[in-house]
Amino acid sequence: MTRKWKCLGAVVENEPICYQGINLWEHPRICLDETVKLAHPNYPHQFELMRVYRTEVDGKNVIYAMTEFSAGVYGFYVAV
Repeated sequence: MTRKWKCLGAVVENEPICYQGINLWEHPRICLDETVKLAHPNYPHQFELMRVYRTEVDGKNVIYAMTEFSAGVYGFYVAV
């Protein structure tokens, strides 16, 4: 499946990162059998391989990709 992705940003581990009012750290996530290669937000010529996750909150599914850019710093992208 081909998805389009939007960068939410990079945060220190457990620092709030929200999409549609949902802090992605605060809810259980299911790792999908899927990876995606996306450009680093600060270094667009550097690509990162990311796992894809699904979180469901109040009947709303959020599909997102996440990876650790460096020690304790994570990048988040949402499927749009």
